[in-house]
Amino acid sequence: AQEFAVQRALFAAGLKVAEPLFMCCDRSVIGAPFFLMRFLPGEATGAALVARGPDENLAIEIGRELARLHALDLERALHFLPAPPEDPAASRIAELERHLAADDDPHPVAEWALRWLKRAKPVPVRPDFCHGDFRSGNYLAKDGELVAVLDWDFAGWSDPDEDIGWFCAKSWRYGAFGYEAGGIAPRAAFYRGYETVAGRHIDPERIRYWEVMAALRWLIIALKQRDRFLKQGERSLDLALTGRRPAECELEILLLTSGPVSTPVPLGQSGLGDREGIDPGCSNDDDDAFRDRPSGAQLAALAREEGGDSTLIARCEAIAVREAASK
Repeated sequence: AQEFAVQRALFAAGLKVAEPLFMCCDRSVIGAPFFLMRFLPGEATGAALVARGPDENLAIEIGRELARLHALDLERALHFLPAPPEDPAASRIAELERHLAADDDPHPVAEWALRWLKRAKPVPVRPDFCHGDFRSGNYLAKDGELVAVLDWDFAGWSDPDEDIGWFCAKSWRYGAFGYEAGGIAPRAAFYRGYETVAGRHIDPERIRYWEVMAALRWLIIALKQRDRFLKQGERSLDLALTGRRPAECELEILLLTSGPVSTPVPLGQSGLGDREGIDPGCSNDDDDAFRDRPSGAQLAALAREEGGDSTLIARCEAIAVREAASK
């Protein structure tokens, strides 16, 4: 119901969102509350959008739409949401610290990231209304034009640079690592669109800070997904594959915190191999006390069990073969 109210307010303000039509809180209809939106055509899958090649005009348009969101005054209309934090970065750090403290396994890179984020924390700015998961995969595009921004369930008050950093985070480039704006364009195009509407200059150092925060946030999400498969026994290939992501996040944290923002280390020159195949060097035997992630053999077995996408099955089989050859 809150997400419906958020989307209704955004639609009324003229943002590009699907028109929310009605909300039903009667669980007897389909077993859970739901709301209906007007259909919009287009592509939303991040990997498919990135596979179409770079599109600076789309990145500019997305930047403009994000700036329009951040300019809205919605605090009175969305009074049911938690109050804006006085220090969005400190609030996010405290949230991530709580999640990490609840994990029984040691995660030294995550601990390092928390320490770095506390020491490098920027001066707080007035919170704006933010999307909270603004990335490729959460917008709809058709013929190179932005149709709508999707998935508002994480929306709330934060530093607007958090949305910018999340959009540019390496995790959401779907393999197109050279195109820092969501895998579809250089970040300069996205920045240009945002700055034109927002009327302010984007500070690269602030965005680097929020990209470190994004890498840590995704790291902790991936650990939770991994543990649902490894420790709680949920048979899901999606969870298992997400369990491979923590090492990628750790690498990104180390790269982002190891030098000035103007001289990042390109992934292909790091000496650590392709992003999809990073091996942290931990044993994945079933009797190993420290299970860093699902093994290639586990992935391949689960992919065969679930069936479905032949490309995904082949990818899991390739991981298993590569790991077996390295032992």
